[in-house]
Amino acid sequence: MRMRLSLRSLTNLVDPHHSRSVHIPFPTAVQQLADFIRDADGRLVVLTGAGVSTDSNIPDYRGPQGTYTLNPEYQPVFYQAFRDSNAARHRYWARSFLGFPPVVRAKPNPTHYGIAALQTGNISLQDGTAKAAASLAVESPSLRPPPSPVRGNAASAAAAAAAAAARRRHVQSLITQNVDGLHQKAGAHDVIELHGSLHRVHCMKCGHKEDRAEFQHVLAGLNPEWDQLAKELSAGQLSSRMNADGDVQLDHKHDHQADGGDDGKGDNQERPRVAAQDSSSSASTRNSLDYRYFKYPNCRQCGVGHYKPSVVYFGENIPPATKERATDAVRDASALLVMGTSLATYSAYRLVAQAKEQGIPIAMVNLGATRGDPMANLVLDESSSAIMKAVCVELGLGSIPGEIRPLQRILNVVGS
Repeated sequence: MRMRLSLRSLTNLVDPHHSRSVHIPFPTAVQQLADFIRDADGRLVVLTGAGVSTDSNIPDYRGPQGTYTLNPEYQPVFYQAFRDSNAARHRYWARSFLGFPPVVRAKPNPTHYGIAALQTGNISLQDGTAKAAASLAVESPSLRPPPSPVRGNAASAAAAAAAAAARRRHVQSLITQNVDGLHQKAGAHDVIELHGSLHRVHCMKCGHKEDRAEFQHVLAGLNPEWDQLAKELSAGQLSSRMNADGDVQLDHKHDHQADGGDDGKGDNQERPRVAAQDSSSSASTRNSLDYRYFKYPNCRQCGVGHYKPSVVYFGENIPPATKERATDAVRDASALLVMGTSLATYSAYRLVAQAKEQGIPIAMVNLGATRGDPMANLVLDESSSAIMKAVCVELGLGSIPGEIRPLQRILNVVGS
């Protein structure tokens, strides 16, 4: 006999100061999360962080393979430095030029597919540009194809299928801190991108927007040697490590460089040069590329402004419209599910605090402790991909596509 926990009973039964050292058996965790989702009555808001994209080979910041874990000296890009420093822009665009292709190639994992299925009521097997186009069509009614005429039994079957899908829709809004676009690739729509997107750039002076993939072609034309280096990285001829914000570090056994300053001064400072070695030769470097001479264009609309990726840098404010959308989504929710984030940034933490103040139930799914654990009604120390795959089966959505990497349970390292 199965006992079902309602959101009301869950609030009373689960200790908000629950310790992650007490591990909940996986089948129990699946059942509890499935019941949490059911009881939201289609008004669930999901908030995701970098931890949900690690199974897509995009690193988080604080996990066991995270950017800060592998490189404690890592310095993220600050808005003021990017805006004011020509050297900072050269350095960023050189690294981003090498780091963007892996983001484009990344595929959604079961967490992305599962959340999309919970939002749409259907499992999508599509991926890549075809799915992105379909997602745009959902967001823009003018892009939708006209409905094909149906008659008789076909019409009844279509209506029944639509009704069944509606019953399987559990997610009302999706908010993500991620900038990789994988939720949209998996078929999710109306995604609130709290920290922007790597797939767009804009002029800091006039606001003109460009597609990041098209901008990559422009950068390649201006920097043919770097373009060759990017191709060798893609072919696996050189080693690299991608960071969570879409750039890379190059590992070279003769000339490893830390992620430090731009001036090249001092023994512990980064020299603004990438020494790349062809894997077929261990004796000499194929080429030496200098960050300072990486070329990037001015805005082609105003002619003077500098392009910036449309992501929220450290030291930069979230656009008011985005902040308002996220606040409204939580305000209209009956429950909040948080996945793959330690809530280290206030922009995400405040949404959990808002949900707590509203008195709606909160569930946390993350490998490692989070700032939101004391406010949560349900805390699960699980891989988001593994539990989402099982939960979708439990909710009658069927088998979710995507790969699950071997579980790396962590104790003292907080997930991103």
